[in-house]
Amino acid sequence: MNQIPRIPETTLALHLSRRRGQPIATATRERLAQAMLDWFTAGWSASATAAADRYRRVAQDCHPGQGPAPVFGGASMHSNGAALANAGIAHIREIDDAHRAAMLHPGVV
Repeated sequence: MNQIPRIPETTLALHLSRRRGQPIATATRERLAQAMLDWFTAGWSASATAAADRYRRVAQDCHPGQGPAPVFGGASMHSNGAALANAGIAHIREIDDAHRAAMLHPGVV
């Protein structure tokens, strides 16, 4: 029988798969809402910069064509390309990193 290698990504995917359909704790939902607001604010505020244009071009080069996933300040593209572009764009302006109490997100993820 083939076994799935236990690399960190596989471990995380298996854990999340097992949690599918289970309720999410209120505290976790609130923390997630804060992280998403932080990520969206950072991405939106940087979406019109020259660096954001470069991230969108690189993402489109790596994953050509249109797709269903929205991108900050640009056309929707393939999900992998959008993930690449949005992660980079959201880190152009680190809104919370200058204020210790406001640090919300775990990084590019």
